[in-house]
Amino acid sequence: MPTYRVGLVTPTCGLTRGSTAITRGDFTLGWRYNPASFLVMLFGLVGIARTVVGLSAHRWIFVDHPRAR
Repeated sequence: MPTYRVGLVTPTCGLTRGSTAITRGDFTLGWRYNPASFLVMLFGLVGIARTVVGLSAHRWIFVDHPRAR
């Protein structure tokens, strides 16, 4: 990141490396890279679980929001 050279670290810095470390089973290293990596992995697992349940039960959760005219 260009901002890293001037001392500004963004919140997503290390997110990919942290997620990769968690996937490989190294939770301590994932936490050191970026603690938000655990949230990314959680959202991914929820998405996978929703897909598996939706495909097996043939039911999906839909949110219907009517548009105002």
